[in-house]
Formats: sequence, C-alpha cells, structure tokens
Amino acid sequence: MKKIQQKTKTNSLFVLRQAIRGVTPNIAVKTRHVSGSTHHVSIEIGSTQGKTLAIRWLLGASQKCPGQNIAFKLSSELVDAAKESGDAIRKREETHRMAEANRAFAHFRTWNPMDEDMISMDPIKFYLKEESEFYKNRMDSYQRKIGLTEIAQRGTSQLNGIFVAIGIMNFQFMEGSMGSVIGEKITRLIENAGNQLVPLI
Repeated sequence: MKKIQQKTKTNSLFVLRQAIRGVTPNIAVKTRHVSGSTHHVSIEIGSTQGKTLAIRWLLGASQKCPGQNIAFKLSSELVDAAKESGDAIRKREETHRMAEANRAFAHFRTWNPMDEDMISMDPIKFYLKEESEFYKNRMDSYQRKIGLTEIAQRGTSQLNGIFVAIGIMNFQFMEGSMGSVIGEKITRLIENAGNQLVPLI
C-alpha cells in the first residue's frame, strides 16, 4: 500500500477500491455443451462474483509483469487499473466483448437438453446406394460438419421467465433424415410438456 501511495500521492485504499471497481465485470462468458455443440453463453454476474474475478485478474496481470518484486508489480497493476489501463482492464474489456458477441446464445443459460443418452443406431447396417456409403458413415460425417448429434434437438428452458419445452428440427442435418430414436424423443418431449403443464414449442 505504501508503494501505491508513493506512486500516486493519493490515499492507497482509494486507489485499491477504484482499481477493483474498474476491473469488475458485470457480464461474463460460460461454456455450455448442448447436444454435441459447444457454445459460449453470455451471463450476468453478481457484484461478489465480479469482484472475485477482478481480484483474480489483477493478481494474474501483476504476475506477468517483469521483475521479481511482487509488491512492486501488484502496485503498478493497481495504479494502472485505477487509471483504466493495464492488462486487468484489457481482460475485462475482452470478456465484455466476448459476452456481447455471444448474446445470441443467452437462452442456453437455462437450456436443459433431454435424452442426450439416446442415440440413433443402425442395426441393419443400411447402405445408401446413391451415395455409395453406409448410413452410419454419412451420419458421422454430418455430425462432424454440423456439430450436432442428430436432426432433432429437444429440451426445456425459460422464455421471458416462463418454463417451456422446446423441440427443434435442423434440416441441414442429413436433409431432415430422422434417426431410429427421433420419434421416441419427440414423443417424450410432448409427454413431458403435458406432465409438467408447460407450453410446447
């Protein structure tokens, strides 16, 4: 704290508070895995969690500074952060930019996929003559290409605070071809919505 006061000629506690306040984020990014795809989801965070991240970023940024004296490095980073500059501030800005860019996936914050353990099988080893390949091989290629395990995605979420059941069919996945368990999954989704008395979309 003495080093901060020496550098700024200002109350060191004031500088510390200003630095933490400046680095504290109010939104962040969380990784969610949904039906074989990975999404970076924008989430709002509370004051306590934001301050925890700010302190972590300040410590991390100070450790990257050249030199051996940790007190000097930390004081330098705190002074920079109080002036809205430095690596910790850039970390906050980068986090905010990423969160803003991924607001389109905000609905995945409450997305709960259903029956992900049910996977379409090919017990008869169906062969597609027109494409000269087995059905299983074609499905594998689309899973890699589209990033989904199959055409239908099902689950529950919230829409404007209202719990809903959602089923989505993605025609890009094998031009709408339905695997062996899709019918069962859709039926379960409808039954779940009825049992829970929630809207079905």
